[in-house]
Amino acid sequence: MKNAVLKNTVSLITSTAKSPFAISISALVFFLGNVLSRFPGINNPDSRHQYDQALSGHYTDWHPPVMAWLWSILHRLGDGSGPLYVFHLFFYWFGFGLIALTFNQIGRRYAAWIILAIGLFPSFMMMDVAILKDVGLATTFLTVFAILFWHRAQNKKINAAIYIIVSLLLLYGIFVRANGIFAAAPLLIYMFYPKLLMRPARLTALCMAIILLTISFYTVLNQKIFHATPTYPIRSLQIYDIAGIAKFAQDTSLFGPNSAITSQQVSDCYIPQQWDTMSTLGKCHIFWDTLALPADATSSRKPDGGGGEDAPNPNLTNLWLTAIAKHPLAYIEHRIFHFNSELYFIVPRHHADFRVLFHIVYGKPIDLSEFQTTKSRIMDYLRYNPFSTPAFAFVLSIILLILAWPRSTKNQLPLQQDIFCLAISGFLYTSIYFVIGIASDTRYHFWTMMAVFIGLAIYASGPQHHFRPMSRVGWICIAILLSTAAMILGANIALGDPLFSK
Repeated sequence: MKNAVLKNTVSLITSTAKSPFAISISALVFFLGNVLSRFPGINNPDSRHQYDQALSGHYTDWHPPVMAWLWSILHRLGDGSGPLYVFHLFFYWFGFGLIALTFNQIGRRYAAWIILAIGLFPSFMMMDVAILKDVGLATTFLTVFAILFWHRAQNKKINAAIYIIVSLLLLYGIFVRANGIFAAAPLLIYMFYPKLLMRPARLTALCMAIILLTISFYTVLNQKIFHATPTYPIRSLQIYDIAGIAKFAQDTSLFGPNSAITSQQVSDCYIPQQWDTMSTLGKCHIFWDTLALPADATSSRKPDGGGGEDAPNPNLTNLWLTAIAKHPLAYIEHRIFHFNSELYFIVPRHHADFRVLFHIVYGKPIDLSEFQTTKSRIMDYLRYNPFSTPAFAFVLSIILLILAWPRSTKNQLPLQQDIFCLAISGFLYTSIYFVIGIASDTRYHFWTMMAVFIGLAIYASGPQHHFRPMSRVGWICIAILLSTAAMILGANIALGDPLFSK
């Protein structure tokens, strides 16, 4: 009797787990729980600055104005960050829920629950509650992929209305971050011509064409559509690169013939984590005052530490290009050091924690009070671990491209295209930070981390004989991935923790 009851119970649970209704309800419950747990979301100085612009209707292009513009519309539903917070979380759980439903529809029902579990990954849920443009990009791109995946995996025709919705979401993601087009280019190809994803030469050429075309119009469109006041945010990258090159080349002449910046100031002010020490509010704002502004100008102090709306130094771009041309190896060394920091690879634990950076940049004391509880320590380890680092996701994106490479381009399957779309999108999006990165934060790679985790779930759920077999190459890839996690953990232990250095 007991065995029969147990058997019936297991059967009921199994049948329920296979139900699309159960998946839909679970995604809805997770969405509501996510919303209610941290409502109205968490702001940072950047988002507060953008909210002020949303209220005033006056936009600048220091941060892409599309988020402030959207916020100005959603503000009609309520004050503060709540409406935008719900907007982001809706697309987050809609995307994961629709991907899970797609797996259910194509007969991979257990994979559907794995997808929902990825949505519950602690580091993801700690990021999706923040009111940030990075979250806006990641959640809208997730929904774009989910909608396309639903149609591609089931060989459904995409009608005009779907194309319009997907295009609008893509446009938002492209414009909400200046480098959003690097993640969007493979998604665009996946939307219109997915078979091209499996042809590397043509794919690379088309991606570069899309990226270059979009970049050439990006600033102009921001200023024309949103009437954003130009603030020349590229100055932050240029100043950081010049300082980095001067650091590794030991050449202060790069700052110009009349510059008073010394080698000691470069040594004291340059850090691999970010450029903020040299910003308008940093302890070394002499770099901004000297390089960013004309000789007769004074620095504009902005509450977010960004740049002013003043005219830029006309010589800065020339100084930047000259520094790179004069010391190319020092430039590469500087970019490698920063990229390592941004990926959280061979670095101390908490090396880019805001408390550490505020201490370095602004001289504020480190507050450890929130680490005194067991709960806070557990949450900290859930957030900062080898598997939640951009370095792990970046290596995984490369491995996915290798493992999912088809035996023959003549016999392609939709799942291969899906994996390639996600892996290439994540790879390109993180790779460009090698050139443009000026700060270290896992949020910059939120899309990459989500994309490759979903891509791994798709690979694991598919019939393996369609992909590269788990021969020597496959096992080498797994060894590399595990070694990456071990190296991250080993560096954290060996290099210490600046939060608890005393």
